[in-house]
Amino acid sequence: MTDASLAVNAEDGGAREKETTGPDDPGDGTAHRSSHGSSVHEVDKDHEPEPLPLHEKLLEIAQTPRSTNAVTLAEFEDLLLEKASEINALDKTGKTALHIAIEQGLTTEAQCIIRDGANIAIADNEGQQSLYLACVEGHTELVELLLREKASIDAASNRDETPIAAACRNGHTKIVNILLDGKANTKTSDNRKWTPLHWASVGNHEEIVKRLLGVDTLNLNATEALTHWTPLNVAAYCGHKGVVSLLLEKNADLYIKNSLQWTPLMTATTMQHLEIVRTILDHKTGWKVGYLERGNHLNNTPLHVASKTGFYEVASLLIGAGANCNATDSQGMTPLHLASFHNHSKIVALLLSETPVPVVDVNAEADDGRTSLHLASLQGNELIVKALLQKNASIDATDKTGMTPLHLASGANAEDRCLSDPDPVSPGPSGDDDPDSENGNTEAKSGRHLSVVELLLINGANKNIKDTNGDTALHRAAALGDKTRINILLKEMKADDFSWGDWKDSPVYSALVGSNPGTAVESLLAKQEVKKAPFWKGGGRIQVITEAVKNSKPYDILHSLFRELPRDSDSSPEGCKSWGPIQWAAHERLPDVLSGLINKSGSVENVDHMVHEALQITSGSIGSDELQSEPSCESLVQVMWILITNSERTPKNTKSVRAASELIRSIIEQKAMVMEAIEDLYNLWGKVRKLSDLMTDYQKKLNLVKENERLSDGQETCQLDPGDIIRNFEGHAMKDMEPRTSKNVKVIAILSTLQDILKDPPFAQIAQTHKDEVDYSPPVPGPDHQKIVKKAEATIVGFFKGKGVSGRIRRNRPIQEIVYDPGPTDVMGTAIRNLTDITRRGSMSFNSNLYAKENLKLTWVHLPSTNVGNNTSFRK
Repeated sequence: MTDASLAVNAEDGGAREKETTGPDDPGDGTAHRSSHGSSVHEVDKDHEPEPLPLHEKLLEIAQTPRSTNAVTLAEFEDLLLEKASEINALDKTGKTALHIAIEQGLTTEAQCIIRDGANIAIADNEGQQSLYLACVEGHTELVELLLREKASIDAASNRDETPIAAACRNGHTKIVNILLDGKANTKTSDNRKWTPLHWASVGNHEEIVKRLLGVDTLNLNATEALTHWTPLNVAAYCGHKGVVSLLLEKNADLYIKNSLQWTPLMTATTMQHLEIVRTILDHKTGWKVGYLERGNHLNNTPLHVASKTGFYEVASLLIGAGANCNATDSQGMTPLHLASFHNHSKIVALLLSETPVPVVDVNAEADDGRTSLHLASLQGNELIVKALLQKNASIDATDKTGMTPLHLASGANAEDRCLSDPDPVSPGPSGDDDPDSENGNTEAKSGRHLSVVELLLINGANKNIKDTNGDTALHRAAALGDKTRINILLKEMKADDFSWGDWKDSPVYSALVGSNPGTAVESLLAKQEVKKAPFWKGGGRIQVITEAVKNSKPYDILHSLFRELPRDSDSSPEGCKSWGPIQWAAHERLPDVLSGLINKSGSVENVDHMVHEALQITSGSIGSDELQSEPSCESLVQVMWILITNSERTPKNTKSVRAASELIRSIIEQKAMVMEAIEDLYNLWGKVRKLSDLMTDYQKKLNLVKENERLSDGQETCQLDPGDIIRNFEGHAMKDMEPRTSKNVKVIAILSTLQDILKDPPFAQIAQTHKDEVDYSPPVPGPDHQKIVKKAEATIVGFFKGKGVSGRIRRNRPIQEIVYDPGPTDVMGTAIRNLTDITRRGSMSFNSNLYAKENLKLTWVHLPSTNVGNNTSFRK
């Protein structure tokens, strides 16, 4: 640090180093205010005493041009004679006229005051006597005069600072010499334990230091109280080479540390004072074994510090002096670790060189298990990586988390890099070596690490090593989402490397939970071997798609997944090349994915178009195969509900939904016919069972007669029981029919819910609001309308009203079912239960809180309008 960067304030005596990372600067907390600073006793302006005439006159003289001094001096002497009785009067700060004269540099006036008998031993409010003030201000003549007048040479201020300390602090060499000639005490210290030698050293006052040391060396190794600086350490901190040399000539102790455990050598290294380091290293008189390894509070040796900061010249001097190149700090790092991490390639080369004697352990591990190659790879420093590999650094060494240098280089981002980069490093694709410029260049950020990944692979790095989380280098690159690194790693992989059985063990999972999933997934799927990995089968594809929709911006990811990974059993649907993720999710009947996409559509363009097209595609692609099982039927209901409630009522949408409704109606009718046939079969079977029982009874009687005849004739007979045939058929055919019947009942129930939705599609809404209507009485059936009651459909509408919201549910059922058998309440309750149940198992949006029993305000039954005449009789 140069003198220009150190502020020594004559007023406060503090030495303040600017912009350092060291401990408190020497002098911090020890500042001494000048005697003409503000008083510690503040007085209310309304009650200020009248200014003292002598004080007022002296201040006036201090502002008078020099040409009129003779006149003003005469005036002052007259006033002094007139106010002789007030010569020792104190102002509000406790100062006398003599104090004011000394502070203002009025030597002649001060001499007049002393001549007229002023008391030179009076101290102001800060304990400062006249001699002390003269030493602070540097008034040599007054110091000599006061000493002749027997002023106390060691009278200290309230802060215990003596006149000689004040003179040393302010660099008044002549006054220091006068005081020392007068036998001033040099062994004093102020209330912060700063000695005269401290002040002379921090102020770079070589002549004063030399004179003090010539008198005695009792304070040579004294430490101040705040941060424990010695004069030598403070001189090293400030970069005062001459003072350091003078102190070393007197064998100042090189081992005393400050509060951060800095020796003078550590201090000079940290502050990058090359000549002082050289001076200390040349002074071997005070050395003991291990001096060069004396560490700071982090157990860093001077060589650690030089390696970290890139101070090549100092590092070279330290190594030449025999510093231990394998010393470890509090984290187990060697100087080579720090130079590698902080991108100081010249120091790395110095540490790895054949000479001087110290041999560096290139594979030394820090406490976290990382070698220097790990750290250089993390930084993306190709020059250092190459230098370490040339010295046989272990390319597949693993740290405590199982990561190799290739792991770190593959997954490192710009934030992982240390920006201290004074040494030249290999440029990225931009050709720009400036770290600041690189921060704004995405390609450059990747380029540094890409070069290291390529270098490691060329030198045989094992790309298949897994860390403790089971991740390879490809997993790390996928989590980062760096296309270039993903591609170079994929290029080096063999067919067997793609055998992930679980998708969560694959890089695809790392990509989805990483920082740039869209790019990562697209890059991975560009490799055919990735798309053929085993985990895609057996539900893995759907699991990946379901995970992808959890991303805050899933559209690009899902677009790649749907496009690159079609279903195994699904040929490409017509027009699918223009589909977006919404159309694909609807086509594949993935309600959770569909709902997530719509909810996260945000600023995605053409979402309404995609939803409408998905509704039309889904309505037109319903096939009989998917209506055979309960799960596929439920998925279809959920998908249709989501699409309808998010679509507008347009002619195309209405037409497609109506067509789907007709299809579902016909399928329900077909299944109902099957159920009717089964029911008839069961009825027939009951009759057969009864006949079987009669035949069995008859056969038993017949057998008894025949048995008697056989016993008489001595013959054996074998009779066939007709009941056995019946029971055998019942145990196989009828037993197999029961689960099929149960399955069909559930499917029909789900399809009925879908039919209800399609008959009255809730376009663009989940609930419709209405005004409250008057009550209507249900119709009373007449005796001659049983056919109408069984076949004709009526509409039941349940009106619900909660707090601030209302809605309705509409269902179409035969009049018999609505009016007679279950009744409107049960019909409505069943509808609500079905919707709630499906919602719980999927992604439908249904407000079960609103559609609760307590919110049902009105149940409306509307009879078929085509049967008005019949209804009139029916209601009678």
